[in-house]
Amino acid sequence: MSKNKASIFQLIGFGLNNSASNAHWFYISVFFLVYCTNYLELSPVVIGILMTLFRVFDGITDPIIGFLIDKTDTKFGKFRPFMFFGTIIMNLSFLSVFWGVKFDTDLKNYIYVIFAYSIWVIGYTCVTICTKGAQAILTNDSAQRSLLSGIDTIAMMALNFMILASGMVILNHFGGIKSGEAFRAFAFIIVIITSFCSLSAILGIWKKDNSKYYITSTQVDLKFSDYLKIFLNNKALKTLVFSASSTKIALSTMSIVTIYFFSLVVKVQNAQLKVNAPTVFIGLLASFVAISLAVKYGRKKAYLIGALFTVATLISILVVRPFAENQLLLLVVMCGLFNFGKSMTEAQVIPMIADVVDYEKYINNRFVPGMISTIFSFFDKLISSLAGLFVGIILEFAGYIPGGEVTQKLYYSIIFLYFGMPLISYTIAMLKMRGFPIDAEMYEKMHSKN
Repeated sequence: MSKNKASIFQLIGFGLNNSASNAHWFYISVFFLVYCTNYLELSPVVIGILMTLFRVFDGITDPIIGFLIDKTDTKFGKFRPFMFFGTIIMNLSFLSVFWGVKFDTDLKNYIYVIFAYSIWVIGYTCVTICTKGAQAILTNDSAQRSLLSGIDTIAMMALNFMILASGMVILNHFGGIKSGEAFRAFAFIIVIITSFCSLSAILGIWKKDNSKYYITSTQVDLKFSDYLKIFLNNKALKTLVFSASSTKIALSTMSIVTIYFFSLVVKVQNAQLKVNAPTVFIGLLASFVAISLAVKYGRKKAYLIGALFTVATLISILVVRPFAENQLLLLVVMCGLFNFGKSMTEAQVIPMIADVVDYEKYINNRFVPGMISTIFSFFDKLISSLAGLFVGIILEFAGYIPGGEVTQKLYYSIIFLYFGMPLISYTIAMLKMRGFPIDAEMYEKMHSKN
């Protein structure tokens, strides 16, 4: 397999494609439940169930889109048409969800939200599958794939600052959680960011998205039933799916609970901004460390180091519990350490998908980036779909009422969701990743094969 390298412009450009979809996903993860319960005044349990069903639907669309991508070869390439039209669909439906439309009955509100969100899922799937699959044609150089992940991490940290750290500040500036106009204005900002990132990604992949870079294989007559064969016969894919899905459900849970944690547990003015803002700089540092470790030791070992650091930090947080007003600085430090480990770990996942594509070509002589990416996304979304339902049930069980009293049961339930779930998930992911077959030696072996 010959070396295929990308220019720095191509790496930076395409590195923003993940941010194009994640700008939407971050906003939805943090504010969708808040929007539906505080502005539309809908049931948290019902919305939790809907979030689960939306994520399941998202997973169902993955195999269809991935199959179509692997079957596609137009004059505009294999991936660019899906990136372009996916972004348009995603932006328009996203604005529809958060436009502030409020009907006179809950039933009408549910129907509207379900319809708009379902359309959004289709566009979102088109963009996310390309993020994972197109890496394989952009570059097969290990160091460049790690650098690509670093670019993605830096962009994600900026989104983290704007949405997770500063989200409530921005929303309050436009009118707060009871204002439909506030959610709409913030959504417009997200759409502008997404459009810029998508355009950059399309330009970044432009010269590589043609048949010259589509690695040939003996099996070109793909069937839908091949999904199961590929999954069962690719150990690297099964291991990565299990590990990444484990952490994804925890991170999805954290995103959904963020507002509740900082408003009901910490209770310090602008605590969300004060605690999460430093993660931008911590994420930058973590991305450089993650790249260095991946280049020196391989992505598998870098993942394990990051996961171990994350688990140790989460144990410390749950033991110390620095949530009192006079412990804010300690909370900032400990959350910073947690985000350092988390960023080191998650920075390895996206380039690992491209490695798995190469592994499939190596062991089975099939170049199927769309199908590999689809299988990963399907399980990733299917498992993480439980986050919304899980949070809704826990909040209902704990007796959460908007503006109501914070009982001890609610207090500890939120702490468990915000820190306990990630501890369990990263421990499971770390143990499973030990069996990942693509270490530094295997990577070199795959790419030295003629």
